[in-house]
Amino acid sequence: MPRVKSNDIAIVTTNGATFSLYSATSQFIHFVFVLGIALGSLRLLGVTVFGLFHRYREARRQGAWSWPGSVSVIIPAYNEEKVICKTIASVLASSSTNIDVVIVDDGSKDGTIARVREAFGADPRVRLIEKSNGGKSSALNLAIFSSAADVIVMIDADTVLERNAIPLLVRHFADPRVAAVAGSANVSNAHNLITRFQALEYTTSQNLDRRAFEFCNGITVVPGAVGAWRRQALVKIGGFSSDTLAEDADTTITLERAGWKVIYEPNAVARTEAPETVKAFMRQRFRWMFGMLQVAYKHRGALTTLRTAGVGMLALPNIILFQFLCTLVAPVMDLLLVWSIATSIRDIEMRPTEGIPPQLVTVGLYWLYFQTLEVMTSAVAMAIDSRREHWSALPLLLLQRFCYRQLFYIVALRVASAAIRGRMVLWGKLLRTGRVAGPTSSVPPPEIEVPARATV
Repeated sequence: MPRVKSNDIAIVTTNGATFSLYSATSQFIHFVFVLGIALGSLRLLGVTVFGLFHRYREARRQGAWSWPGSVSVIIPAYNEEKVICKTIASVLASSSTNIDVVIVDDGSKDGTIARVREAFGADPRVRLIEKSNGGKSSALNLAIFSSAADVIVMIDADTVLERNAIPLLVRHFADPRVAAVAGSANVSNAHNLITRFQALEYTTSQNLDRRAFEFCNGITVVPGAVGAWRRQALVKIGGFSSDTLAEDADTTITLERAGWKVIYEPNAVARTEAPETVKAFMRQRFRWMFGMLQVAYKHRGALTTLRTAGVGMLALPNIILFQFLCTLVAPVMDLLLVWSIATSIRDIEMRPTEGIPPQLVTVGLYWLYFQTLEVMTSAVAMAIDSRREHWSALPLLLLQRFCYRQLFYIVALRVASAAIRGRMVLWGKLLRTGRVAGPTSSVPPPEIEVPARATV
C-alpha cells in the first residue's frame, strides 16, 4: 500500500475544513432565517389580533366623552417659512372653538417670523414667542411652562390638521388617568416612490402597532406631528428632556413608567411632509433609529420592573429586537434565498437526476409564507382605516418589501457603527417643499365644548 504524500494530506485536510466551514455557515444562516421567520410571524399575528380588538373597542367609544378644560396648541418652528402659515391656518380652522395657538420660533434664520407676523399679527388667538436656537425640547418647554392650559396639543410646523383632529384628541382627557394621546400622521406629499413607500409604512404601522400597544400601555411614541398632552403630567416630569434625539418617545415612555396612560386616537388625522429624496429619508431615519436606541438604553431599568410590564416586556424589546436587530439581520433572509438558489443550481448540475433539492423547496416555502403574511397584515391595517385613499398604495407593497427594507438595513448599519464609536448625533433639518394639503375632515367631530383659556 503506497504511503500518502504530505501534500495529499494537506489537500484532504483543507477540503475537510472547507466543507465543515461551508456546512456550519449554511446551518447558521438557516437558523437565523427560521428564527427570524418565527419571531416575525409571532409579532405580526400579535399586533394584528390586538389591532383588531382596538378597532372593535374604538367603535364603541366614539363620541362617548366631552372635555370641559382649556386647550393650547404649541408649534415649534425653525426655518419654516414655506409651511408655517398653512399649519397655523389649519389649527384656526379647527372645529374646536376658543383655542389659542403659540408659535415658538427657535432662532430661525429665514422669514418664518415675518410670515407669521404678516399673516396672523392681528389675530388675538395667535401668540409668537421668539428665542435663540436651543433645540426642539427647549422650545417646547418654554411654551409649556408659560402656559396655563389644561391640555396642550403639539404639532410640527409642517403639519396640517384635519378640522376635527383637536376635539378628537382632547376628549380623551376626560379620563384623569390619561397623560397623552397620539394622533394619526399621514403623508401628504406622496407623489414619488420614496414618499409613497413612507405613506404605506405610516398606514400599516399606525393602524396596527399603536392600536396593539395601547392594550398594554406600551405605546412608544406620541408623534411630534400630532399629539396632545396633559400639561400637569408634563410639568411633573420636568417637561421634555434633551437627553435623546427622540424627545417625544422619551417623554411618552417616562409618563407610562410614572403610571399614566397613553392612548391612540386614529381619527385625529394630521397631514405632514415626508422626505422626498433617499438621502433626506435616510438622514431622518438614522436620527429616529439612533434616538429610539438612546431611549431604550435610558429606560433599560423598565426591563426588570413588573409595574410597567407593557413598557419593559413589550415596548422596549420591540424597539431593540424588531426595530433594530431584526432590521440589521433582515438581509439574511434574502441572502439565504440567494444562497439556496446558488447551491441548488450546483447540486442540479452535479446530480441532474435527483431533481430540485429539498433545501430550495423548504426555504422557498418559508420565504413565500412570510411575504404572504406581511401582505395580509398590511391589507388588514388598511381595511381598518376609515380613509380608503390608502388602498391605492397596496400594489406597491411587494416592491416595498424588496427595496425599502434595504434602506433600513443601511440605516441600521450606520446606527450600529455610530453607537459603537460613541459618535455624537445632531438633529438634521428636513428641507421643506410646502407640499401639504389643506385641512379636511373624514370623521364627524364629537360634541365638545372647549372654553377659552386665560391669557398668558
